[in-house]
Amino acid sequence: MKYLYLLSLLLLGVSCIGDTGNYEYVSAKEILPVTISGLPDKYSVVRSERLHFAPEVDIENNSERYTYSWFITEGTTDGTRPTRRYLADTKDLDYRVLLNAGAWKLSFEVIDLERDIYKRHEIQLTITATPVSLGWYILKDINDETDFDFVNKEGEMYVDVLKSTDSQLAGKAVSMLYQPGQYYQLF
Repeated sequence: MKYLYLLSLLLLGVSCIGDTGNYEYVSAKEILPVTISGLPDKYSVVRSERLHFAPEVDIENNSERYTYSWFITEGTTDGTRPTRRYLADTKDLDYRVLLNAGAWKLSFEVIDLERDIYKRHEIQLTITATPVSLGWYILKDINDETDFDFVNKEGEMYVDVLKSTDSQLAGKAVSMLYQPGQYYQLF
């Protein structure tokens, strides 16, 4: 028993010895001297409109070794790995939104090709199907399919609203009813 006490005391004493390792910690700014600014954290867009972002990227040295990447993933994935959809490999993004309405994550990356590391800015992107709200509705039929145009209070016109959401309604247009805040219905 005396032996166990001495061994425990010895181990306890040894554990208090300071670590004399040679560690040189480097800041993240030294490893990847890149700053991304000029991008929002959240953004909303209507489907079929254009997304345009021109981020400000401050690179402290040799900017030739860096590349850019824009990609988008689903906002919710139900426990599965999200699928990346690459949009551009340029610094500025100009993209016509053709994705389904919902929550998405839009990411911009600056990639260091020599070290294979990157810095990312993520935008919570909300895509809405149509900008339908208060305004004028123009019911029409084209080639025996019903559709409508919409003019909002600011005078912006949205043409072929159903077609722009990949929807179709067969038959000639007869009448239309709009219930604000709920839904629209074609008869």
